[in-house]
Formats: sequence, C-alpha cells, structure tokens
Amino acid sequence: MRIIIALTALSVLITLALVTGCGAKPAVKPQIPASRSVTSGQPVAGTPPAGNVVSNSNNYAAPPPPATAPATDTSPVAQGMYRVTSEKGYSIDIIGDWKEVKTNSHMIDKAFMRPRAYDDTSFCENINIATESLPNAMSASEYAALYVKRFAKKMNWTVVSSTPFNGMNTGNKLILTCNSHDMDMKTTSIVFTNNTTGYMVTCSATAATYAQYESKFDQMARTLRIQ
Repeated sequence: MRIIIALTALSVLITLALVTGCGAKPAVKPQIPASRSVTSGQPVAGTPPAGNVVSNSNNYAAPPPPATAPATDTSPVAQGMYRVTSEKGYSIDIIGDWKEVKTNSHMIDKAFMRPRAYDDTSFCENINIATESLPNAMSASEYAALYVKRFAKKMNWTVVSSTPFNGMNTGNKLILTCNSHDMDMKTTSIVFTNNTTGYMVTCSATAATYAQYESKFDQMARTLRIQ
C-alpha cells in the first residue's frame, strides 16, 4: 500500500512528500481510537509514521524560537473541532477526526490528515502549518507574491488565483495546480505574517477532490490565531 501526503511550504521551495507503507496490504488492521487528545509532537495511534521527507537544501532561515511561552487561547472552540497550540506562537482549530502526523521537516511545525480506512490507498488530503523568519516585515500580500516568485514559478506550479483571506488574522489565499507523482494536484496555500515571521497553512488535495475539501480547509485556516 502506498500513501503519499503532499505538503508544500514557501521556505522549502519544494513539494514535500511523506511516503510510507509501500508493499503488501498490512496483515493486522491498526487500532485507531475513536477519539483522543492531541499532544504536540506526539504521533497519533493508527497513523503511518513519517518517512523520506526531502530536506531543505535552499538554506532558508529556520523559524525563530518564541520569546515567551505561548499564551493559552481560551476562546470557544466550534463543535466538532479541537484546538492545537504551538510553541511557534500560534493556535489552530482542527476538524475532530483529522489526525496529527509527524514530519521530520524543520520548517513544517504541524501536519494533519483526513481519516482513512487502513486499506485505503488513495491520496490522503491534508493540511500543514509552517513558519519561517522573513528578511523584513511584510504584509500577507507581499508574502504571497514572494511565494509565487520563489516557489510556484520555479517549481512549475500554475497559480489559479490569489485573493485576500479573512479569518482570525488577515491573510492571502493562493490556489495552485500541478502534476505530482503522476497525479493532478490542487493546493491552497494561505499565508499570514506577523512583523518578520511568516505563517503558511498549506492544504493539499487531488484536482478531483479539491472542491469536496476546500470548505474544510478554509474552516480550519480561518481559526489560525497568531499570538
């Protein structure tokens, strides 16, 4: 069984792929608990481990450590979602049955994928959050333009649209298409800034399933709170 989770981020300037589970169908069905709390940095039971993530070869700056521990966000969480707070200075609400998965990318802070059956070999739609230090203070629209210049055009992605995005923070939403691993992909990258720190919420689906998941992607991205 071959599972591919496509993750993209400006600072890496490449499509990151987690590839696991190649070969025969597993003999034992993983036992996935009906619900559980997510602890930062811990793998989720029943989800395949991360592997073979392409490293950052472009020497972009790693995200800065937070000056202080992030404040606890006590605002209400919508029904059917759970909140994840990062030491990188943000929180985000995730749809309840989407599970956190680990990556070994120093740029991608957190990643989550939709629920899937153990024998489901289709592409697994996913969302990830990355942060990076910027060379200077930028607006979200300026950061989006930098994304297109340094990543999308260089890696032959087609920019479908670039529009303002309103949520807990004001951002810019890019929709892009490409062919990856012989699949037609459609990705949305929603970028935010806080002075000289950039935040990227990247959501990946196939071209055939993107319309089905776009509202879920937007729902989660709107809850990003920069602390």
